[in-house]
Amino acid sequence: MLAFDAHVLSWSLDTPPPHRYTRHHIKEASFYGEDMWTLEMVIQIHNGEHTSPTSRNHSPTGGNITPSAIEVSLSGMVEEAMWPGKRTRWINASGQSPVTGSVAMEIFASVTGWMDAETGNSTDVFGMHNVVWKAVL
Repeated sequence: MLAFDAHVLSWSLDTPPPHRYTRHHIKEASFYGEDMWTLEMVIQIHNGEHTSPTSRNHSPTGGNITPSAIEVSLSGMVEEAMWPGKRTRWINASGQSPVTGSVAMEIFASVTGWMDAETGNSTDVFGMHNVVWKAVL
């Protein structure tokens, strides 16, 4: 998911953007084998305004603002590193070549072994490798 605050004038999505400065959440669900997507957009920026990128929609004096920088947050998950869903595939691929998400899968396997020992196999472990990134543009 891509999240940011901006007044978007146009973008390459199917529906037009709101006609104001607002919070945007763009959700993208890729499918197996598809690891890239593109978003093109035009954003209204006001030069000379010195506002915090996290100050949202209002200035300290109560007026609407458009920041001169945009804080962008991106989050997602690594499809090959979901436990136990990709466990068999990870076990079969281990030792043959580097596997995407293998460090996370090693941790999930270790936690599963520990949980099984601690709880007498009465707990199911679910693990998901997530990626979170934030930048100011």
